Amino acid sequence: TVLPGNIKSTHLIFEVYEDGHLSERIEEESLVGTTGRAETHLLLAETGYDISNEWGDYDFSTYQEGDPLLIVKATKKSVI
Repeated sequence: TVLPGNIKSTHLIFEVYEDGHLSERIEEESLVGTTGRAETHLLLAETGYDISNEWGDYDFSTYQEGDPLLIVKATKKSVI
């Protein structure tokens, strides 16, 4: 459900299958914000993360400007 202010209400369902049988199901409802790629990169950098890869879909295709989905792999920077 889309709400004002780039906020969406989501209902996520996670299912784990073992040997073809459902062994665990978790449902979670939450509010999420939507943001662009540049802001995502900035927020991760500001909070101490390095981006190691990003994709444009769950098939791990290379992100292309304009893709509706952005998946980011980021690692927390080491603190010395």
